[in-house]
This record gives sequence, C-alpha cells and structure tokens, in this order.
Amino acid sequence: MNDNNGKTFKFEHAWRVLQVCPKWYQQYEAPVSFSRPISSPQSHDSPTLGGSASSPSDGEPLQRPEGRDKQKAKRSGKAKVSKLDPMMTQCLQEMIEQGREQASRRAKRDELQHKAVESEITRNQYDLLAADLSKFSPRKQRWIKQKQDEIMGYSQNSSSDVPDTPAEEVYRPHFDF
Repeated sequence: MNDNNGKTFKFEHAWRVLQVCPKWYQQYEAPVSFSRPISSPQSHDSPTLGGSASSPSDGEPLQRPEGRDKQKAKRSGKAKVSKLDPMMTQCLQEMIEQGREQASRRAKRDELQHKAVESEITRNQYDLLAADLSKFSPRKQRWIKQKQDEIMGYSQNSSSDVPDTPAEEVYRPHFDF
C-alpha cells in the first residue's frame, strides 16, 4: 500500500469498505509470527484484521469467494467434472439398459398376445367350418353358410336379406301393404 510513487491514494473511501471483505484479507493481513504453534486456531489459513469487529470469530476458517472466471465456468457448465459424474453416468447407462429390456419384454408380450388373438380367430373359423348346419334354423344356416364362404374366400352376394349376425340377435319387422 506504500508503493504510491509519491501520489496520494484517491480511493480511500472505497478501501475502508473493501479492507474488511474476505477477498482482501490474505493480501493485507498482519504478519504471522513464527513463535505460534502450527496447530493453533489462528494459523495462516484464518487471517484476522487486528481485532476488527467485522472479522470472523476465533477458530472459524474464512472462505475466499470464487473468482470471476470460476463463476463464469460454473454458470456455463464448464466447471470441473466432479467425482460423482462417473457414478451418475453408470447409473444412467443402467437405466437405459433396463428401459431397453422392458421394451423388448413388452414387444415379446405384445407379439404373444397377437398370436393368441390370431389363434382364437382361427379356432372360431374352424368351428364355423365344422358346424353341423342341420341343427340350426334356415335363417341361421344361411348366415353360417355366408360366413363359411367368407372364410373360404368366396365372395358371393347371393341375397341382401342375410344378416351379418345370427337371426336370434337381429329383429327386423316386415310390413306388407
């Protein structure tokens, strides 16, 4: 502070405020005597300003604030990689793998369900093809015959009054005038 080269210091008012800030403690602290033991709470790492009321209490270490570049790096995400990053990456990879396994299990389950539905449809078609028509009413016989033709691939439009469902399920009133 005495290196002014004969000029007066113009910012004395600013220095009074800044000298109690943590960033300036280490630069302008009182010299440490060599007679103090290293293990004392007032070591070189925790400087004081000659009994100032704003200084931290004894035994409490003073943390220096982060510099401008370090704060910018933290804000932009370019901070140093922490020790947890490899563990987080491993956990993320495990979660991705579990998701893939679940998707493959779901695909297999869906495929099995699709096959079961196809099997049920095929079984119903075989039942219709093997049905004994003599047990049914004439109207139901026509419906079963139409379904058998559809199953076998025949597309005959023999009659428009044949319903898509059995006769017992559909009631169509008939009026003659």
